[in-house]
Amino acid sequence: MPFTHGSISTILLNATNVSAFLNSHDQTVTMDTAEVTTFSSAAKSYLAGHTDGTVSLSGFWDAAAGAIDPIMAGIIGSSTASVLSICEEGVAVVGNRALVVQSHDTSYQITGAVGDAVAVSAEFQIDGTGSSGAYRGNVLAPLTSYGTSVDTTNLDNVTGTTNGLQANLHMLTNAVATTVKIQHSTDASTWVDLITFAVLSGTGSEHKVATGTVNRYLRVNVTAATGSRTLAVTAARR
Repeated sequence: MPFTHGSISTILLNATNVSAFLNSHDQTVTMDTAEVTTFSSAAKSYLAGHTDGTVSLSGFWDAAAGAIDPIMAGIIGSSTASVLSICEEGVAVVGNRALVVQSHDTSYQITGAVGDAVAVSAEFQIDGTGSSGAYRGNVLAPLTSYGTSVDTTNLDNVTGTTNGLQANLHMLTNAVATTVKIQHSTDASTWVDLITFAVLSGTGSEHKVATGTVNRYLRVNVTAATGSRTLAVTAARR
């Protein structure tokens, strides 16, 4: 079994690749349980409840435009959930594993000491609003430049699933109206739209959830009139 070196982790937060500012990430996914043990039981019994999760990020302070300090200062306390993808194997290959969530920044800390670089750390609460949750999935569109009409390599799940899909779009560079879709297929030949993200004419991000059947194969379709744009898409079957 191949292991993965931590140095290749990629962390996408909204419309920014923040990996260059960070050196540590921690993810915790939990599930509530309710005890239902009765008098006749030989051992305790439980009912599964809601899933929950948190993310911790840490690294080094940078105040430049588009760097970690203005990014974190801009989202702390926001009522809008941030779009967060953490890819332990990097984001260059379709199928690489990823945490695919929306989350709220609940803490942003700056630490400085004589003889040390100024450090930052942040805590995120994963948000289940809109039938979302704490789910792990895969990279569907690698972080790279896309032209005017592109279909990514498809991802084969071997079988279809029935409990929906949640997905993140991270648009890092862009100058014209661009439509990004996740499509699914039973045979990797005939494709049907599953998720259509909001059209973006600039940079931006979106977390979106689809319910019901998700067919065996998934791919991303990118369409624009002119130019190129840099983006990534991650998705998790539920």
